[in-house]
Amino acid sequence: MNEDLSSDYISTGSASKLCRNYGEPMSNTTLYMQGLKHGFARKSEDGFHWEFNRARLIQYLKEKMKKPPEGWISMLEASQISGLSINGTYDFINRTQLTLKSYGPRSLKYVEEKAFLSAWENRKSFTPDYAKGLNNE
Repeated sequence: MNEDLSSDYISTGSASKLCRNYGEPMSNTTLYMQGLKHGFARKSEDGFHWEFNRARLIQYLKEKMKKPPEGWISMLEASQISGLSINGTYDFINRTQLTLKSYGPRSLKYVEEKAFLSAWENRKSFTPDYAKGLNNE
């Protein structure tokens, strides 16, 4: 009945190496912050070191590596379609209340392609917020 629960936890160095093996290198500070935010980090019994739950860390890394589903395009692709800057595209998406979702190791923003194309084709005119006031508009 005396199970060693500490074996489920790994050191900072091992956690950092695990992140690199999954293709998501992180600084120790980022590892600590994400660990606290997502619940896979804790202080060790001595109170001086951090320990990371291996199973939860692997689950977190797999979640970060998710690919966007079919039919979703990145903000860059949407800006190329619209001919606006990325900021202008983001402004357009927010004004038309389209849904943005984050995917991938860098949490890139994606928008549903059909909804974006429909909203872009049905626009009357669009001036991004940052361009208002320029050219006396």
